[in-house]
Amino acid sequence: MRGELKQVIAQDGTQCVLKAVDGWADPEVAQLLMETRAPGLPRCYGISDEMVLAGEALPENPHYLFEYVEGVTLRSIPEDLLSSHNLEQLFFQILDVLAWIRIVSRKDFAHLDISPENIIVTEDRQAVLIDFQASRFLGSESNARDASRVITAGYAAPEVYFGTMRPETDLYSLAMTILAVLSGQMASGLDRSTMRHNLKRLDRSFAERLRHCLSEDPNDRRQAVTDTLYGQSLEVSLSRYERSDLANELVREVENLEDSCPYVFSECPFLKVAEIMFEARE
Repeated sequence: MRGELKQVIAQDGTQCVLKAVDGWADPEVAQLLMETRAPGLPRCYGISDEMVLAGEALPENPHYLFEYVEGVTLRSIPEDLLSSHNLEQLFFQILDVLAWIRIVSRKDFAHLDISPENIIVTEDRQAVLIDFQASRFLGSESNARDASRVITAGYAAPEVYFGTMRPETDLYSLAMTILAVLSGQMASGLDRSTMRHNLKRLDRSFAERLRHCLSEDPNDRRQAVTDTLYGQSLEVSLSRYERSDLANELVREVENLEDSCPYVFSECPFLKVAEIMFEARE
């Protein structure tokens, strides 16, 4: 959680957060965060033994140095910002982040620890997804060893308790995150009556998305995102070795973007290209 982060200052004055290297479920995720730039993702600057810290002793064990994201956790945003419109925009921004990772990596991906404490909202209301230590790229079986499972009570999808990981697992956690923030409670304390009450506080279309996200069947959750780039990307294979022609085009477009691309998908000119490609497919 945010309160448990160890903050340090690099020699160049950059404010950083330390994350132990040996605490990661999938080191490839950290490597991707070193190579990828997007507004909804924290930047990874490298490993502590490769960096110089200002007035700080280097940790004994290697640590990743992450950008410190200015803002407040989704749990802490003011109540007057908890409108259906604002929460829906944050929902779509997190979908953009998940889509970006999936397309750039060309692999199935799951964050596996989405919660109100792991989403930072910046001053300009950009949602930034943090804490990727439990995240992983998913293999064909998408199973995790018992020792590597991360289960945050109330936010984890049912399949996680059986060690099965799916990209759609994050949709369940994201929906529970929205409802927990709206109710002012921890997800583990929400009963069905409270969830129904809070869904009624949201615009009907958004509430319907969240209902689909909360389905026990991961395949049913896709109905919540069919009209988003994230949902559409789930329909094509982005594997490095088994890609459809459409996926090849999509990947090439992303590869042509500069590393410092300032856009999120909802504001990116590339989105129109992606929409045209997906419409052509249909």
